[in-house]
Amino acid sequence: MGSQAAVSFLTNIWVAVVAQFNADQLLTEHPQVSALVRNGLTERAKNFNIVLDDVAITHLSYGAEFSRAVEQKQVVGIFKMVVLPLLGQLADEHGRKPLLLLTVFTSIFPFVHPYAKPLALLVATLLLICLGGLALYGVTDGSLAECLWLSWTYIADSGNHAGSEGIGWKLVSVSISFGGMLIFAMMLGLVSDAISEKLDSLRKGRSEVVEQNHTLILGWSDKLGSLANESLGGGIVVVMADAPELSYMFYQDHLLYHLIIHVAKEEFPHDTRFRFREYMKEKSIMPLRSAIKGILEGDASPSAMMVLCISAICSNCDLENETCSVAVIGAENNNATKVELTDGWYAMDVVLDAPLSNQLAVGKLFVGQKLRIWGAGLCGWFAPVSPLEVSKTVTLLLHMNGTYRAHWADRLGFYKGVGSPLAFRCIKSNGGPVPQTIVGVTRIYPVLYKERFSNGGSIVRSERMECRMVQVYDQRRSTVVEGIVSEFQRGIKGSNNYNDTDSEEEATILKILETAAEPEVLMAEMSPQQLTSFTTYKAKLEATKQSDMEKSIEKALEDANLGVREVTPFMRVRVVGLTSKISDRKDSPKEGLITIWNPTEQQVNLRVFCFA
Repeated sequence: MGSQAAVSFLTNIWVAVVAQFNADQLLTEHPQVSALVRNGLTERAKNFNIVLDDVAITHLSYGAEFSRAVEQKQVVGIFKMVVLPLLGQLADEHGRKPLLLLTVFTSIFPFVHPYAKPLALLVATLLLICLGGLALYGVTDGSLAECLWLSWTYIADSGNHAGSEGIGWKLVSVSISFGGMLIFAMMLGLVSDAISEKLDSLRKGRSEVVEQNHTLILGWSDKLGSLANESLGGGIVVVMADAPELSYMFYQDHLLYHLIIHVAKEEFPHDTRFRFREYMKEKSIMPLRSAIKGILEGDASPSAMMVLCISAICSNCDLENETCSVAVIGAENNNATKVELTDGWYAMDVVLDAPLSNQLAVGKLFVGQKLRIWGAGLCGWFAPVSPLEVSKTVTLLLHMNGTYRAHWADRLGFYKGVGSPLAFRCIKSNGGPVPQTIVGVTRIYPVLYKERFSNGGSIVRSERMECRMVQVYDQRRSTVVEGIVSEFQRGIKGSNNYNDTDSEEEATILKILETAAEPEVLMAEMSPQQLTSFTTYKAKLEATKQSDMEKSIEKALEDANLGVREVTPFMRVRVVGLTSKISDRKDSPKEGLITIWNPTEQQVNLRVFCFA
């Protein structure tokens, strides 16, 4: 294992297979497992700046031995490394799939000992005293003991020595004094660092909990993944739970065929421990969250970028959901290719569109391959459901333009941010929506307006024709509205009678006031109750009149075909795909026409030869 090399920290590897079958038989019949273990461990160790000289499986055991190690609190971190799709084909008589656990033991080297720097400084001081004493013994007449004491005084207090005589004595004294200043400067640095580390540990409560901008969760629960997903915008999720509880929750949460690395706490180097801790801060708790579970429970969007692995293929499967058969492009007779994808925790049926089905038919998609998916759809899902209780009608819809091959060592699950844009020449016309691409704008066409009619027809107008149409439309509406309003004002339409249940006294008073020469005098002689009742009656009468007028206006506008117009602006942009200068492709760049519906002001102000 290269224990003499300073960069080799791993000295022993312990693999525990949790399943009801012989672990030795697994490695004998499937040597690919050992190769995947070595490749995955070497690739992941690079993230911690650790170089592995060799990786060898030295011990195999079942889950009970590992559980005892967990109960003894020898495990301080759990990290996903690589999914082995091969293990998905292995199961016992109960249908349980194997779980590979990897425990890494490390050796302690002198340079990472917490007292290494003070000891090195002490050795350097003694060495300087001895060398300085020997040098003084050669240029002075004093004894060796006196020269050693004089060398120490030059190191500790060089400012009180002014009696040096001769060139040799002065050169030696200057050299010793200069070395003493360097030693005391390093000593002050060590003291300052020790004080700072002590204050930091006191502020943190002598634990590995971050100091600020974090979320503290007491205990482990099945809702922890949802809380961690909400913390992606910033901050760190810290979970305080016992190691046995953590291990138990892993087994209860159906952790299938994962490769997990565990770090032994008692024999762990000082600086490497902090590397693992920083890795935990960067990844937070996200690796413990199932992508498929988050999608089915409504906590995550299926269109987000994620990496899944093909675990099974089912060709020419009938789609039980009619909506899915309509959504699949190129599906004939409601038949389409379905595959099963897994995130390492759960599996889910996936429907492929026509281009992806062709790729599967020619062998470019196979079991064990990882796919980087972006912009997928979810079909047949109506409410949150558990992955273990989901119906077969709930499927993911994958499109060619949003599905790419992933590296074999890529971590399964969701990824933050966006991926690389799809080259314009790689876009398929029947490959579904395009998540992102980069093109050059070569021509911008004027904004047009499309009006849809109630009978299903439509017409496209230019901006000038649309302005004229709006003026004519507003003028005709104003004419109809003014005619209806004038008819109501002249009393041709409408009635002063509120309804049959109104008070005859209030109606009589209203008629008298309308025909009286001085209605103010009559109202002054009315009692307060009569005034209140009359005011209420008149308000109801006005409201009824206003309602009748609005209904008449609406009916007149419909009869004149002047209802609400359904107009949508759009613009067309001619674009060209971008190619690299160092590309060997000799064909011309691919061009296309993009239609932008309801363009924004920024899109309208696009300029030719810009990038979009």
